Amino acid sequence: MTDESRDIAHLTVGDLLRRLRPAQLWAVGAAAVALICGTFAFGQSLGQYRAGVMEERLQLVESQDKFFVRYLRYLIAKDRLQRSSSAESERDLKLANDMFVRQIETWWTRQESFDGELVLGQQIVRKGDDPTQSRVIFADETEWQIPPEIKRQVLERVEQ
Repeated sequence: MTDESRDIAHLTVGDLLRRLRPAQLWAVGAAAVALICGTFAFGQSLGQYRAGVMEERLQLVESQDKFFVRYLRYLIAKDRLQRSSSAESERDLKLANDMFVRQIETWWTRQESFDGELVLGQQIVRKGDDPTQSRVIFADETEWQIPPEIKRQVLERVEQ
């Protein structure tokens, strides 16, 4: 062996692989396979984590969207009835009111009941010092006041 072949800085990868004994070659191969498999598994778990985060965000957006649509529909129907009293506007307000009350009632009931499983919802219904000043708090920490007349109807329905 010459001094040049002993100098590791001048060796190529091919030279290194040719100089490995069979056991060493198997160990390098196994390490490469383990590295590839580990990378694949990490990518898989990262993808599942991201899918879970996206699912939570989607549920939050859907929950908020449902709340806003029903809240706005209720406010618009109420305003429409105040402007012009008609059978149609009364029917619209009753429908919007019932939809909004049912939504808040569902959240309130789910929050107040315990069936042995701890499942955190996307929203929390809270009452302050004055029960008529209740509000919905979403997971992104936005808060919306529940109209007192809606809260009263929810409590009446829950107590029945």
